[in-house]
This record gives sequence, C-alpha cells and structure tokens, in this order.
Amino acid sequence: MSQCYFCGKEKVVNESGGSCSKCTASICLPPPQRKDQRFHGEFCRCRCGRAFCMPHISTHSLYEERSNPSSCFPVLTGALGSGALGLIVDLVSSTSREPGSLPGRKEADQLSEFLNSIAPGHSALLPRVASLDESLWSIDEERWGYAGESFAAFEPSFFTADRMKYVFLLAAYELGSLFRKHRDEVATLMPDETIEIILPALGEWVEGQRVTLDESIESAFLQKRGCSSAASSLSDVLKLGQPPAREEDRVGWLFHAAVASSSQVTEPALMRSR
Repeated sequence: MSQCYFCGKEKVVNESGGSCSKCTASICLPPPQRKDQRFHGEFCRCRCGRAFCMPHISTHSLYEERSNPSSCFPVLTGALGSGALGLIVDLVSSTSREPGSLPGRKEADQLSEFLNSIAPGHSALLPRVASLDESLWSIDEERWGYAGESFAAFEPSFFTADRMKYVFLLAAYELGSLFRKHRDEVATLMPDETIEIILPALGEWVEGQRVTLDESIESAFLQKRGCSSAASSLSDVLKLGQPPAREEDRVGWLFHAAVASSSQVTEPALMRSR
C-alpha cells in the first residue's frame, strides 16, 4: 500500500487503505492505525459503498446520496463530532482558563475541521465566509490540495463563547442523528466512550422527544470527563434548539450566533468560567 496523502501532509508515515473515488487520493481508513486515532476516509454506508476522503464526504453525502454524513460516513462523523463536542466541553470547564478566553490555534484547527468536513461542510462555508471580518478566517488551499478542495480555516478569534455554543449544537445534532441511524454499532463507532453516555439522549433531542438532558445523565457525562462542576450547562445550551436543516442556513445561523444567542438565552451557561 502507498502512503496516505493526508497523513503525509501532517508529516506522519501511515499506509493508505485505498483511494478516494472522487479525487484518487490515497487515504487511510478505519480502524485507525495512528496513535492519535486520526484517519482520513471511509467507505460510504449509503448506496454506493465506495471510499471517499475527508474533503469529499459532506458533498458526496448531500449531493450524490441525498443524505448526510452521519448516515453515509458514521465513523468519521463519530470521530470528528465527538472530538468537537468533547473539546468544547473541556475548554469551557477548564479552571485554568480565564473567563471569555478563546481556544488556542490547535483547538481552532480541530473545530474548523469538523465544520468543513461534517457540518455545515466546506461547500456551504466557502461561498459565505467573506461575510465575516477578514481577521476571523482564511482560505487554506494547501491542506486539501490534491483533493481539489479548499478549506475554510477559522482563527481562534472566530470561536467566541456564543459561536462555540452553536458549534456544540451542530456536533450534538450530528451525533444524535448518528445514534438514531446506527445505534446498534455505537460501541464501535464512537472513539470516545464518555460521549456514549449522552448519545441516547441526544438521539431523543434530535427526534424532538426532549428539549434538554436529565440531570443524572448530564452529571454522569461531565463527571466522566472531569467536569462535574459544569452540571446543568449542557442542558441550557440544548434549549437553544436544533440547527437549521439546510446547510446554507446553518452557515448564517453559525456566523451570526452572537445576535441569535443574546435574543434567546439570558445566561450563556456553557461558557461560564468554572
């Protein structure tokens, strides 16, 4: 097998497990072989059964399968979605962070990867990113170069307290959708066992059967992550409601999160200093 193209871009030696059906890039596939558990492609679970690289999973899911990444590419959705959701919870519950402080460059890159790859997806972000102040973003043509796709790289300053709440909601929705469609495989799909604690409740939230989390579920999840003092904050954010259905609408909703949030919530609980 050849070297995974994207691992090579990250300066990691890792054999590919196949090639992307869209761009022919060599890609590593699950189960991940890297110590950090990263991988860059997956076989489509919808109709076609072909392999796609990370830059093409959202567009293939939406425009060719008429579906979404959580249905067609549940392993990547689980990895990137749980990574984004867990990161936000950890960031805002850290006692070492100053109130209102922004994520670091590495954390901003991880959140950008979720936004570009899963929801709302780079094809929805790129035509609209220019509506933001130029200091908040840049277009990275090198990251996904061989795939022929651009990457909307968001600066740490983009991820304000309010926007992180909305990224949290996007991740929660994708993970809840994943649970609804692949609930029998959750143990193998989720790389972070702490996220499994809240998945059934997120599935019910996506279905409209609940508007928040039970305190016992929330406390168990937060305690497992070492964030017990944050109890009740996740429920407050989920009360903001589900993201819009259309990817284009999700972009506007995310970009203008500060305005929307201030009109719906009196206290940004998830983003309080712990």
